[in-house]
Amino acid sequence: MCCEGLIEKLPQLNTCCCCCKVETGSKVIAWLDAIVATLSIIVAILGIIGGGGGTGVIVAAVIMIIAMVAMLVMAVVLLLGLYREEKEKVECWLRVSCCLLFLLIASETVSVVSAAVSLGVESAISAVISALIVILYKFYEISVVKSHHYNMINGFGEGRV
Repeated sequence: MCCEGLIEKLPQLNTCCCCCKVETGSKVIAWLDAIVATLSIIVAILGIIGGGGGTGVIVAAVIMIIAMVAMLVMAVVLLLGLYREEKEKVECWLRVSCCLLFLLIASETVSVVSAAVSLGVESAISAVISALIVILYKFYEISVVKSHHYNMINGFGEGRV
């Protein structure tokens, strides 16, 4: 698959965020993804129910709901893989996340260009900073889970299978 090369090139981490184990970091990432997806679905549904916007807002909300349901499903897959120590589920999450990373980069690029064209330089700069933060976080997220997956496969650290 196209993502395997990228996954292999990501750094192997020994610790995560606040010097915690990559196993713990992977679980935190999975729970955060599940919470963010759930809250985003609720907000999008409330936005549709509230009405206030036109057809474009409704279409955007529906697209967001679809994307967040996919994110929630993948978060559950990752959680199951982590807590049951099923490396296949963790690997599935890695592959899907890596492929979705390319869509994220494309989406953020469109957002930056759109902001530059319609809103001006200040908005474009804000969009670039926001895009970089989101993309770098996603790379870090994948690196942490990849590191734990590596530990699971090789029997290192807390990841044992």
